Amino acid sequence: MAASIDYILKCEDADLEEKLYQPFTVEMDVFGEPQIHELVPDGASTYVSQENKHEYAYLLIDFIFNQHCEEQFKAFKRGFFKVVASDIIEIFTPEELELLICGSKKLDFKELQSTTQYVDGYKEDSNIAKWLWEIIHEDMSEAQ
Repeated sequence: MAASIDYILKCEDADLEEKLYQPFTVEMDVFGEPQIHELVPDGASTYVSQENKHEYAYLLIDFIFNQHCEEQFKAFKRGFFKVVASDIIEIFTPEELELLICGSKKLDFKELQSTTQYVDGYKEDSNIAKWLWEIIHEDMSEAQ
C-alpha cells in the first residue's frame, strides 16, 4: 500500500484520474467479508486526480492508522496508562517506549531458565522440563 501511495504522489501524468480510476474509498477485509469505506462523502464517485491526490493519500493513511483501528488503540491505551502514568511518558525516547511495549528483541533463554518457577508438581529435573529447555536451547536459540 505504501508503494501505491508513493506512486500516486510522485505521478505527474495529467491523466492520472483516467489512469488509476481510483475512487476515494478503501476496501478492507473484515472477517472474510469485504467492506468499502468512503474517505469523503460520496467518495465512491470522487476519483483521485492530480488536484486531489495529496488529500486522498492523507485521508487513506488517516483511515488506516487512526480510524480503522481506533477502538483497538483506545483499549490498548487504557491498559497502557493503567501500568504507566501518562505524565511520565514524556521522559521516554521512542526506542525506550518500544522496548517497554514490545520487550527486548533478543531473548536470553539461559536467564529465562535460571528464573523459571515450576508449579503443579513439575521440578527443574522433571523430564518434561529438561526436554523443554533442550528444545529451546537447540532450536530457538538459533532462530534469533
